[in-house]
Amino acid sequence: MKVRKGEIVNKSAIIKQGEFTKEEYEGLLAASDSENGIYNIALQLNENLVMIVDQVSDSEVQHRYHQLAPDIQKMQKEYKENPEGLKYI
Repeated sequence: MKVRKGEIVNKSAIIKQGEFTKEEYEGLLAASDSENGIYNIALQLNENLVMIVDQVSDSEVQHRYHQLAPDIQKMQKEYKENPEGLKYI
């Protein structure tokens, strides 16, 4: 399944497409996409849905994930208030 930055998808869909998924911080996932050779960084919106907030290479995933982590709650709140206009994308 090809996903794009900004897209809202089922959480299980991005978990299934790769060999690695990590949720070091509650609400933020990093999932490998083996088919496309990238990592999807996704913000959890509810129990089943996530929004792809970035797509990065293997060498960038750790840095970008930790860069976004402090803003998890802010991004989730922003999405709830305005689902069409999340500024981090």
